[in-house]
Amino acid sequence: MESDRIATYHEFLVGIPSQAGTLVPEGHTSTLRHDRVDSAVIDSQVYLTSCVVMHSPKIFPRVLIARNRLTKRFKTYSYDPFYICRKPSIPLFPRLQFSLKGYDFPTLEKYEIYLNKTLRRWVSSVDSFPLPPKKTLYKVYHPNSTKVKTEFELNHYSRIVCAENVKTVDLPIIFDLVQQNLPEGIELAVEEFDPLLEKERYVANLEVETLQGELTKLTAK
Repeated sequence: MESDRIATYHEFLVGIPSQAGTLVPEGHTSTLRHDRVDSAVIDSQVYLTSCVVMHSPKIFPRVLIARNRLTKRFKTYSYDPFYICRKPSIPLFPRLQFSLKGYDFPTLEKYEIYLNKTLRRWVSSVDSFPLPPKKTLYKVYHPNSTKVKTEFELNHYSRIVCAENVKTVDLPIIFDLVQQNLPEGIELAVEEFDPLLEKERYVANLEVETLQGELTKLTAK
């Protein structure tokens, strides 16, 4: 069994069939019988490696490990300066507001949800809030007269979406993406955040205002 295994190692490395009769006796490491081996193969490096393997097959993994270590030593390494890995400082916008306005309430709500999801891909802090609708009265007159034919009232809805710390590199991409998907009838404006909009969010309580007016009249008397 040992001779067959050594013979297969020899056939795998050298490509020449070997027999158990051509093996080196135990105790001899430098000599090897080469009755059936070509002289050109004896001088080659492959045959020298096969000699070691034929004498002791257990050395085969060690030979490969030694070769790998030698090849690793001769690898070339390129030196990169330390400042190449540094990321450039990108300026950020402090706070931007995307104001949406339109008469169609469902379309405005759907686009506001889409704008929130789109901004969250690039910005972590996104906030949105509605503003009270503004009512506009329209009148249609009869031709060549001041008599009113029909009149109707429309609500102008508005939504504000705020985004903080937007990179200047990402802002053109956001503009193109938002503008291409803008639905019909929706107005979009991008500008710096206006702190006065916080006051417009709250609807005035008419009952409280009437009571305060009556109080002022009583105190004046």
